[in-house]
Amino acid sequence: MRTAAGVVVDANGDHQVGAQPAPGDTVYPAFGLSGDYVVAGRFAQDARDVTDSIDCLAAYGRSRDGHRWIVDLTGDGVADETFVEDAGFPGVGIPVVGDFDADPTNGDEVGLFTGSQWYLDRDHDFQLSDERPLPSAMT
Repeated sequence: MRTAAGVVVDANGDHQVGAQPAPGDTVYPAFGLSGDYVVAGRFAQDARDVTDSIDCLAAYGRSRDGHRWIVDLTGDGVADETFVEDAGFPGVGIPVVGDFDADPTNGDEVGLFTGSQWYLDRDHDFQLSDERPLPSAMT
């Protein structure tokens, strides 16, 4: 959750995040840009880097080149990589995180729900513009 203090991650496991971080929660003072959606997951470039905890952040938003992901791959709250979606990618939606490539050893992947379609990173490259959208039955 983005607060005045920064991005707060419920690291103490009490399932609560408020304007004031609770003892044990992790606060990252600056991550992503204003207007970005920030999500947490087990992000890693390589299976050797995957941890057991959800302690890495990704921010999804617009850049002058289109839509992009800013990803923390080391769990320190600092962006390690930026992945820009291809030109023409519709890109408007709510970011999601999960094991979309069916390989639990390499960490989580990113996705996007547009309201009528799901874009899921099924090849672990932090890109959605190279994926076919899946229709959603949600209304």
